[in-house]
Amino acid sequence: MKDEREKINEQVKIMEAEQEERIIGYFIEEAKDHLDTIEQGLIYMSNTIADPEMIDEVFRAAHSVKGGAGINSIQKIAHKLEDYLKIMEKCQELVDKKLEYLLFQVFDSLQELLDNMQGPLGLTEEKASEIMLAVEPVLVSIDNHLGKKISAINSRTRQKRLRYNRCLVGRCRPS
Repeated sequence: MKDEREKINEQVKIMEAEQEERIIGYFIEEAKDHLDTIEQGLIYMSNTIADPEMIDEVFRAAHSVKGGAGINSIQKIAHKLEDYLKIMEKCQELVDKKLEYLLFQVFDSLQELLDNMQGPLGLTEEKASEIMLAVEPVLVSIDNHLGKKISAINSRTRQKRLRYNRCLVGRCRPS
């Protein structure tokens, strides 16, 4: 009786491992398509952010990678990409060459995680940590870069608002 239970448990474990392997395979195939969409969106960034349908498509691709991953490192990077896309959609003037360069570094990290996941050893925690450690300063750089640009935009907006308010009360100065 005990031998039969052990055999059944072993068969269940084998079936679960095979099923998990199939699910990971499906995710990898789907994620490749989504990464292609993200990459195209980054390559043509100025067109992407100017077109609501294109930015939505790239956003959905990042969202799908995040949602389907089940792996913290992939989810974190895809989530940051989503956040950056939302910001850029709302404020297109934030996009410059430096931001594009930094976003491609983030994309490359996401691609590297997926490539390792597909490799013979899979994505080990050690490799995921190594990639995350390498991309973390890039994420901080993007946050800082966007923060400075947003502050500058807010400052200009405040100045314009002040000039407008002065004109409303009759204290206009010629610009």
